[in-house]
Amino acid sequence: MPSSRTVGSPYCALFMAVVVASCSGHRVESAHAPAASSAEIEREVLELDRAWGQAYVTGDIEFVDRLLSPDWHSWTDHNGSNKTTELAEFRAGHSKSLENIIDDARVRVYGDAAVVEARERVRFKDLSGEHWLTWRITDVFIRRGDSWQVVATHQSTIPNP
Repeated sequence: MPSSRTVGSPYCALFMAVVVASCSGHRVESAHAPAASSAEIEREVLELDRAWGQAYVTGDIEFVDRLLSPDWHSWTDHNGSNKTTELAEFRAGHSKSLENIIDDARVRVYGDAAVVEARERVRFKDLSGEHWLTWRITDVFIRRGDSWQVVATHQSTIPNP
């Protein structure tokens, strides 16, 4: 008696579709694994954005390295940065913060791209004491395979609340 996995069965067709897609670099959505809803993607991307801020509190450079796309670029008021510079600043301890809060956030999803617009508040310490910086941020994420990476960031300083 032939098994349910013989040629011509629905399982074989699904297997072949997965093999062909994995060889071609395309993702296959199975009827058993529906695509994430827009709301689920919004939550996932916002969680990543908040985890990125927490990485500067905990010193998790590996997370930052994975999250930033190789071609990531950032603008903060008058200064630009790229991934190489950002990681060098992180390693040197210049990016360490005591607290990072991302709130008043909105995430918009456009297929394999998502845009986070939020307020970011960072508490840090320097030679003159503890301070807060507050920005309006825009972070642009793209999905590469099954993960999201940040490709662009803009931060504009605003008055502290």
